[in-house]
Amino acid sequence: MGPMHFNMSENEKIPRPKSLRDIPRFLRELIGGFFYRLFYIFGIVWQTGHFILIGMVLFAVLSGLLPVLGVYLSSAILSELQKVIELNAVNQTLGAGSVAVFWGSAVMLMIVLFFAHKIISTVVTQFNAALTRIAGEKVIKQVRINIMTKAKDIDMASFDIPDFYEKLENANREAAMRPVSVLSSTLTTVSTVISLVGYIVILMQGLPLATLAIIAVSIPSAIINFSYRKKNFNYLRHRSKNRRQMTYYSDLMVNKDMVKEIRMYNLSDTFINSYHSVFKSYFKGMKHLIVSESVWMILLAIGSSLVSGVFFSLIAADVVSGGIDIGKYSLYTGALTSIAASISSLINNSSYVYEGTLFIKNLISFMNEEKNLVPKVEPAEAVSYGKPHTIDFVNVSFKYPGSDRFVLKNINLHFKAGETVVLVGLNGSGKTTLIKLLTRLYDPTEGYILLDGKDIRDYDVNQLYKLFD
Repeated sequence: MGPMHFNMSENEKIPRPKSLRDIPRFLRELIGGFFYRLFYIFGIVWQTGHFILIGMVLFAVLSGLLPVLGVYLSSAILSELQKVIELNAVNQTLGAGSVAVFWGSAVMLMIVLFFAHKIISTVVTQFNAALTRIAGEKVIKQVRINIMTKAKDIDMASFDIPDFYEKLENANREAAMRPVSVLSSTLTTVSTVISLVGYIVILMQGLPLATLAIIAVSIPSAIINFSYRKKNFNYLRHRSKNRRQMTYYSDLMVNKDMVKEIRMYNLSDTFINSYHSVFKSYFKGMKHLIVSESVWMILLAIGSSLVSGVFFSLIAADVVSGGIDIGKYSLYTGALTSIAASISSLINNSSYVYEGTLFIKNLISFMNEEKNLVPKVEPAEAVSYGKPHTIDFVNVSFKYPGSDRFVLKNINLHFKAGETVVLVGLNGSGKTTLIKLLTRLYDPTEGYILLDGKDIRDYDVNQLYKLFD
C-alpha cells in the first residue's frame, strides 16, 4: 500500500457543527477520519504480509457463520427428539409396542453434524488465534521498522519540539499493541455482524418485535460506549505528561547507573513521594471515568435483561399453548440471547476500535512528518572529498525551535583551507550549536554558511554528513 497523505495532527480537532446544515460536514469528516485511520492499520498488515490479512478476514467470516449454524443444529436436535417422544407416546397409547431406533435415525445424523460443527469451530478458533499471534509479532516488527526508518530521516530540529517528541513517544509506545488489537477487534466486529444478521433472520420468523426491542435498548449503550472511549482517549492524551513523570520516577529507582547517587543523596523517598503525588492526580480523573461508565452500563444491562425476560416468557407461553415445539423455543431463545450478546459485543468492539484508531493518530502524524533539511537546488551540489575546504559563517543567528532566545547572534567567521581552529567558551555559550549548524543538523534562523564559497543548503545532505564523519 502506497504512502498516504492526510493531515492527522493530534492538536487539530474537527470543528463542531455550527448549524443543522453543517452536521453533514461534521459527520463526513468524523467518519472519514475514522475510516482513514482504520484502513491505515489494514495497510500496515497488508504491508506485513498479504496472506496474513486474507487469512484473518477468512477466519472472521467463518467465525461469524459457525455460531448461527450451531443454533440451528441444536434446535433441529431438540425438534427431532420431540417428534420421537411424541411418536413413542402414540405407539404406547395404541399398544403398538414399537420403539424408535436411534442408530441411523435423523436424531443421530443431527448429533453427528452438531459435533462435526463443534470440531470445525474449535479448529477455526485455534487457527485464528495462532494467525493473530503470528500477525502480532510481524506487525510489531513492521511498525517498529517503519518508525526507525522514518526517525533516521527526520530533521533533528523536530526532536526539540515538545509536541513532536510526544507524538514520537506515543507512536513508539502504542506500536507494540494498537495496530494488531485494533485489527483483531475490527475482524471480531465483522464476525459479530455476520452472526447478528443470522440471529435476526431467525428471530424475525417468529418474533420480529423482539428484534426491534433488543436493538432499541442497545442504542443508549452504544452512545455511552463511544462517548466514554472518546473521553478516555482525550484524558490519556492530556495526561501524557503525568504518565511520563511516573515512568521517569519508577525507572530512576531501578536504574543501576543511578542507584549510587540516589542512595548517597537520600533521594529514594523523594522520588517515591513524587510518584505517589503524580499518580494521585492522574488516578482521580481516571477513576471518575471508570466509575461513571460502569454505573451507566449496569443500569443499561438491567434494562436489557428485563426486556429479554419478557420475550422469554412470551416464547415459553407459546410452547405451553402448543403454538411451537421445544426445538423452536431453543431456536428463538438462543437467537434472542445471542442477539443481545452480539449487540453488546458489537458495541464494545466497535468502541474499542474507535478508541484504538484515535491512538493510531500518533503513529500517522509521526509518519507524515515532513523533512525540511533538503538541498535547496536540484540537482544538489556534490561535496568534494580529499582536499582542504573553506568555511564561512555570514551574519549567522540561531534560536532553537519553540524558543525566543537567540543562542547565536550575528556570527561572522572565516576558516581557511587547512587551518586548525579551536572553539573555546563557557557551558551554554553556543559551541555545540555552532557545530550543529556547520554539519547542517540545523539551518540558521538568520544568515547563511558557505562551504567552499557555496551555501551548505545547496549540497547533498548525506554527502555533507559524510564529510564530517
